[in-house]
Amino acid sequence: FINFEIQTKEKQEPENFSKSYTVDDSGTLITSSPMYLIEYVVQIASSEFQRLFFQSYQCFITPETLLGRIIKNYTPSGKENNARVIATLIEWIEACPLEYKDTKLKATLLAWVDNRLLKDPDARKLIRDEIRELDSSPVFEKTPEAKVPKNIFSDTLTLEEIDEEEIARQMTLLDFAIYEKIKPSEFINRAWTVFPSAAPRIVQLLNRGNRVSEWVATSILCEAQAKQRIKIVARFLDIAKQLLSMSNFCSVLAIMNGLTSTPVSRIFPELRQLPKSSQSIYKEIQRLFSGEDFHSKYRNNYVITRAPTIPAFPIHLKQLSVIEETAPTRIGENKLINVKKMMKTATLIQSLLKSQKNPFNFYYVYQISSKLEEEKLTVISDKEKFERSLKMELSAKNE
Repeated sequence: FINFEIQTKEKQEPENFSKSYTVDDSGTLITSSPMYLIEYVVQIASSEFQRLFFQSYQCFITPETLLGRIIKNYTPSGKENNARVIATLIEWIEACPLEYKDTKLKATLLAWVDNRLLKDPDARKLIRDEIRELDSSPVFEKTPEAKVPKNIFSDTLTLEEIDEEEIARQMTLLDFAIYEKIKPSEFINRAWTVFPSAAPRIVQLLNRGNRVSEWVATSILCEAQAKQRIKIVARFLDIAKQLLSMSNFCSVLAIMNGLTSTPVSRIFPELRQLPKSSQSIYKEIQRLFSGEDFHSKYRNNYVITRAPTIPAFPIHLKQLSVIEETAPTRIGENKLINVKKMMKTATLIQSLLKSQKNPFNFYYVYQISSKLEEEKLTVISDKEKFERSLKMELSAKNE
């Protein structure tokens, strides 16, 4: 016998399970008690509201407890209501597929389906088909051939011998391997800074971006010859251009952060030292990531970018931080949930994760990819970067 009255602790926040709520003049839900909000999601809410709710519900309740609350609404005699329950569960699976991939939550749901839906085979099939769909693989058109050098299998192969486009492809596959595993809950309550273990993939992606930036700066500063440094900068800009064409904004920003870091900027005070094509790329990317109006140019560009894409997470996480810091999660004496804040947060999360089901159509090349993993990227300390940069600056002034 399986007990479906799931016994899971609530989030450690004041709870009020009365059915109190407030709406604005248009009837839009503004605040709500947890109990009413869940009932609203199951019985009244539109599909769009449900999807947003499932992106941000973990600000007040755990997945296991929420599942228990939803399936309580299923009754043997409530045909219309039961259809809403099934539709709500399917919306949840589609909105947060990672929560139902090989987890206890998935096992609990399937056990409930097999035990409680014996007289509703259509509903049972709908949910099982939805779960099965989670393991399906995307169907690609023809994958472009990898651009590999003739000595691809050589033990002495270096990144300098690899085509810029192929480096961008392999960087993108490495980034996507992290990105596709990010769960919506990682964005809640600024977990990536407050409780990093609750946001492992976001932290991993941020760390990778920082490592790439350090690698870019190191590669430039470890070159003694000024002409060679210019070639290295130009090459990184070519890689950034390829990344931008792939809509991998995450790594484009990482490379630009390396190129605009203080030690590098000190030895490249003027763009005219670079080839005109490199200058053009630099200016284009610099305009895109301009900090003006809270990076509005990039954010507007990202909104209209079609999948697959990887967002520039540092910029969007600042947006989420502003929402978190300027609006309370609970409101009033009854500590009602701030539904308006939930929906605003959820809309951003949904946008950030829009490409998780759309992987990039590139071949994985181990010999190249392995050299681009974080631990394989050569970096020097901040102190050494500063010292090298200062020495180069003084040398240039004496010439």
